[in-house]
Amino acid sequence: MKWQGISMRKSTGGRLRRARGGKKKYRLLRAKMVNVVDRESGVVTRAEIETVVENLANQHYVMRKGVVFGILVMLFVAMMASVVAVVADEGELLVSIKGYSTYLSPDFKKVAYLDSLDDGDDSWIEQLWVMNIDESDLKKLDEWEHAFGTITVTIEGWNPDGQKLLYSVYNREDDTGNLWVVNSDGTGKKKIAEYASKHSPVSRWSPDGSKIAFESGYYGEGILVVNSDGSNKTLITRDGSLRYWTPDGKKIIFLKYDEHNHVFNFWEIDLDSGISKNIYSGEFGIISPDRSKIASQNFHGGSGIWISDIDGSNLKELSYYTPSLYPCWSPDSKRIAFIDEGIHHGIWVINSDGSNEKKVKEMSYEDLTQKLQFVGVTNILLWSKDGSKIAYAMRENETTNIYTINVGKSFYAKPSAGETPTEKQLRIPDFEAVFTIAGLLAVTYLMRRRK
Repeated sequence: MKWQGISMRKSTGGRLRRARGGKKKYRLLRAKMVNVVDRESGVVTRAEIETVVENLANQHYVMRKGVVFGILVMLFVAMMASVVAVVADEGELLVSIKGYSTYLSPDFKKVAYLDSLDDGDDSWIEQLWVMNIDESDLKKLDEWEHAFGTITVTIEGWNPDGQKLLYSVYNREDDTGNLWVVNSDGTGKKKIAEYASKHSPVSRWSPDGSKIAFESGYYGEGILVVNSDGSNKTLITRDGSLRYWTPDGKKIIFLKYDEHNHVFNFWEIDLDSGISKNIYSGEFGIISPDRSKIASQNFHGGSGIWISDIDGSNLKELSYYTPSLYPCWSPDSKRIAFIDEGIHHGIWVINSDGSNEKKVKEMSYEDLTQKLQFVGVTNILLWSKDGSKIAYAMRENETTNIYTINVGKSFYAKPSAGETPTEKQLRIPDFEAVFTIAGLLAVTYLMRRRK
């Protein structure tokens, strides 16, 4: 074959780019000054480089500036996201109250609380207040003047629509206790029942708000049901400790002591037939709203949150963090919120099947053990009706602050199957992942520049 001249290919087969005007070409990576020639006058001027608009010898030179800018933007966004995440983790302050024994309404729109005033000469004034969350429409519902320690007032709970409040008043001087109902606007106050216990009676509104179940404390009387207007008081059972209404309002669940086995068992009684049956063996249990499952803490000496079917079958441990306390069911019975006072201290949420365990609020051990307050009579944590938020109360500087947190927010994840949790069990959150990726890109770019 006839030779056609200089080959345009390398020995490897790649295209050969030959230099023009000289035998060697150098790629300029960085420079501060440049010589500029005026073609007409031939004058050469030394000038400082301000920016590069185009570089035909290195088409990626200008693009590289955009990549650096993009990395810096990603780093900025990641750092801002971390700041926002920390702020969100603090929870949203719902309301601050100078009183105590706060009780949040089911719709999170009102709050009832007690306040005590020293009237001098060992005389005290106890007051029951209610107001909107925005601190408007403050109303005093009731008031008692008494010698110190002779009156005990307890807020028993809001009715389901948040329009009526149930509370108990026990007078040690004459050993009498009364249950009262009052409208949230202060009208319609009425005594609906009497009780004999020196402690506040356990009482529960029925799901439709038409009835109230309570413990009497009188000899020969146990759990009674009365209409919300005080009529038709009926004895349900002579022994047992009241716990819940079933969602349909037709049955009541209570605890009963088994003298033979020396344990407490959950029983269920039908209000129409009066027939009762044992549904669960064990004292430490919270039954789900749909009455299908029961969550327990410290089951048989365990340290986590346990769950089983209502009949006690399919028992399994949901959370093995030590110790896990105060399990609280979501309204749809699909999630459980609880407190962890161990090395993972904070508020956690977990699905009832054990999946998607998340820490939704980081809290110190001191906050959990010394500042955390009940947001209701029996509730450390309180779910909103739609299950989107959880409320909790903190006693801070002689003020009770009620916060809400979005339960969808999480910075921690459950350890994988078979993995033992440690004190440093911490998953990289989303904002930290972005931060890490952006940092790696920046380091990669800087290393390439040095070559």
